[in-house]
Amino acid sequence: MARICVVALLLSILFACSEAPDTHLTLRQQIDQLKANVPSKPTNLDNIEARLPVVWAWVNEMALESGGLKFAPNLPATIRTISAELSNVDYVKPFIEPVLEAQGKDYPVVNLHAQFGLLDNYIKELSFREDYPDAIGALTTPSQGPFVAHSFQTLQ
Repeated sequence: MARICVVALLLSILFACSEAPDTHLTLRQQIDQLKANVPSKPTNLDNIEARLPVVWAWVNEMALESGGLKFAPNLPATIRTISAELSNVDYVKPFIEPVLEAQGKDYPVVNLHAQFGLLDNYIKELSFREDYPDAIGALTTPSQGPFVAHSFQTLQ
């Protein structure tokens, strides 16, 4: 009887694992939807909570594939800033300054709407780089330097 229970348990685990959804496909569908929506529906307080996890997963996927985010080194900081400020903000107010003043905090105020615009620009850049991977070639110079300040150099 114990053997039958163990076999049934193993079969149920195997069956459950084989029926698991393809998370990469789900992420791909979310990315495609995000790419389609950003030009017509900019990021705002109504859609940021749905967009932020998709952008974060997309950025991590691209970083793993390409060896880093050399073209957008501040993108993770932008995502972190938006996440932190959203957790501190009462959603009624579009700016954080009145909330911080009421709490007596003196750290720099972040304008969420400016951060949303920055995030949209990053999404557009990620879309461009994904759609046209060879559009931006390598930047080279015939000389290894050092380069004199305020001088002209040839870049190819």
